[in-house]
Amino acid sequence: MPAKVRGFHLVAEYDIDSTGKILGFNFTHTADNGYNKRLEEVLKSFKFRPGTTPDGQPIRMKAQIIYDF
Repeated sequence: MPAKVRGFHLVAEYDIDSTGKILGFNFTHTADNGYNKRLEEVLKSFKFRPGTTPDGQPIRMKAQIIYDF
């Protein structure tokens, strides 16, 4: 991990459809552009289960991941 990234607080926000597919996402960027490209690749590879209503129907949802380096 580059020194520029130590102590960094990452917040990634996702838009997930009713099948669990990522429709879009954004994240806070570090001061290291090369590391940001790698982070984007990793964050895109995440898998999600769709959100559900109380009766179990799959729905579109928002998800957030927070990580401190």
